[in-house]
Amino acid sequence: MMTSSINTLEPGGVQKMHVHNAASITLALDGEGVFSTIGRERFDWTPGAVLVIPPRVAHSHHNPGTGMMRSITFLDGPLWHAARNSGYRDVEAAE
Repeated sequence: MMTSSINTLEPGGVQKMHVHNAASITLALDGEGVFSTIGRERFDWTPGAVLVIPPRVAHSHHNPGTGMMRSITFLDGPLWHAARNSGYRDVEAAE
């Protein structure tokens, strides 16, 4: 089982560095100039690109562009979420 969500990020927005227990698969839909950091590496988005973020790896998403960022994210953690133990927390730097 997996959970999914539609994510957006306003132009100029940043989803700050964070971690969660579940692995994440993100499909980039829209967003010019959007990039993510996973650990200490930068990954530039292109429409249709897929990002795979391992569990408990610090990551962030950045939209320096002028348009809305849109993506679909799938998490392999329904049990974590049902137990209210997703492990989501903001972090200061890549762990």
